[in-house]
Amino acid sequence: MVFRYGTTNSANASVLALSTATTNKVSLLGNGYDALTDYTVPLNTWSHLCTTYNGGNTANFYVNGNFVGSPSFTGTGPLNTISGSFVIGTWTGSGGLPYYWWGDSDDLRVYDIALSGTQITEIYHLGTAYLE
Repeated sequence: MVFRYGTTNSANASVLALSTATTNKVSLLGNGYDALTDYTVPLNTWSHLCTTYNGGNTANFYVNGNFVGSPSFTGTGPLNTISGSFVIGTWTGSGGLPYYWWGDSDDLRVYDIALSGTQITEIYHLGTAYLE
């Protein structure tokens, strides 16, 4: 789980995650409304992940500045009616069980607009500092 926004109940939260149940595929889910890509994020290497959502029934997913899919949401949704806390790296799922992000994160950003593909590619090409 990269980030969660909403209440502690997973049914009332929006979550950007790498789904371990589906071999590290990028997903945006919450409030009974889920979108899962077919793209598998490689393990043990830095990847730039970006998802945009503009209130419709699809999300756009980008990895390393490249568009990797725009799956339609399944479920009842919508994502944009959730209020609560914004949390990075942890999430309390159904039944009160905690989930934790097992990895490193750098330069996390949240925007109040849906960025264009060009903007996402430009951000990716800004590069990263070397981390040990």
